[in-house]
Amino acid sequence: MADLDDSNYGSDADEQALDAVLSSCSKASFTTRALAADDESDIETCYGSDIDETAELVLLHPTPTRPPIVQPPKDMQSLGITADQSMSNLMALPPELRNLIYEKLFEEFVADWIPCKFYTQPHVLLACKQIYGEAISVFYCTATFRAQNYNMLEKRIRRLRLCHRRLVQNLDIDTQADFAKLGGFFYLSEEKRYIKEVDEYAEIELSKIRELLKSSSLKELQIESLRASMKLPNGEIVWCADPAKALAAYEEAETQKKSKAPALTKSTTADGTVTRVTISDHDWADGVWSSSLQTFVLMVPDD
Repeated sequence: MADLDDSNYGSDADEQALDAVLSSCSKASFTTRALAADDESDIETCYGSDIDETAELVLLHPTPTRPPIVQPPKDMQSLGITADQSMSNLMALPPELRNLIYEKLFEEFVADWIPCKFYTQPHVLLACKQIYGEAISVFYCTATFRAQNYNMLEKRIRRLRLCHRRLVQNLDIDTQADFAKLGGFFYLSEEKRYIKEVDEYAEIELSKIRELLKSSSLKELQIESLRASMKLPNGEIVWCADPAKALAAYEEAETQKKSKAPALTKSTTADGTVTRVTISDHDWADGVWSSSLQTFVLMVPDD
């Protein structure tokens, strides 16, 4: 293959067309203007100065450091105590007296285990962390926890923490209210039958709870008071550990009230005849039978 000649590369027609274009551009009627260069005088060149100013501010005004985090005290006595609490009269008492105060506050408190609702803790437990730590064990030992039936009591007592569950000593079951919900109101017209049904229902619920407390998971509980509610024929609602015994005591009190009669004792003296009238009074209130004696002395002189 023959070598190509560089002088003959391209055609003559292309060269002639290029010459025509260049000659037309060189005419006086065709003005050409060079592209104006960008005016960089308006552009601010302060990027470097900003960096210098920022560095100067950082060096002159250093960022303040955070204060050290104060660790909480390890002892329970000083945990959560403010200046006002440390000067309170309660905190100044010995621990033995504070525990006695907690017992008096909680002995009348009843924690109702109602479905879909949690009881409100006593306000003293919400005072501060130290009082809560001291009084929470006294609360579970002293307060009374009340449920409407066996099923609710079993669920709620199993939800308690193990350390708190072991402290529970007082349990109540409101069998009177639960029996009315189950249809016991149909026997209101038959008073004796209604009382008997309530008595039997309370005995059944209490026996179920006693068997529950014997189970392995709740065997550690030391229950001192287990009571049920029942309504007496006079409309009084009493809480008792033995419903049958409470009903028998009420019937005995009613019988003695009906057969109550004054006792007369006469004695003769030198001044006349002395008559002593003794009246025995028997009362039934709050499930407790009480009796009292009243003696009147009448003296009739002899003619």
